[in-house]
Amino acid sequence: LEARSGPAIRPCISSRVSNLLLAGALACASMRTVAAQQDASSRSAVVEARSQIVRADSLSQRGQWAEAGEAWRAVVTANPYAARGWYALGLAEQNAGNVGAAIQACERYVDLGGAPPAERRCFGGNAPAAQVDSAVLAAP
Repeated sequence: LEARSGPAIRPCISSRVSNLLLAGALACASMRTVAAQQDASSRSAVVEARSQIVRADSLSQRGQWAEAGEAWRAVVTANPYAARGWYALGLAEQNAGNVGAAIQACERYVDLGGAPPAERRCFGGNAPAAQVDSAVLAAP
């Protein structure tokens, strides 16, 4: 009985191990495919975001404030944490005569850590509010 069950068990175990290895290989291949698709999707999203920003910047530089406002709104809708987008939206809305919308956008910019717009000019860029505060406090 022992001699008969020994060889019969080995093919069964070997078959199970093979099935597990095959399942693992298929799962890995599937995960690589999903990862590649996600990577391609991420690259596509970055390219799309860049093109939206370039378009919005171009409209702002040409002084087409209503269109620039729409373009910057698309930028911050796609990435609500883009402080620069909120600042630019506020500027576009202000120049388009939409004071309420300009204030809301600038408040969001400050909430995200950007310097208050009135102080931004003094520091030549998108300085975080904490940096602006310490520079103001350190001034003689």
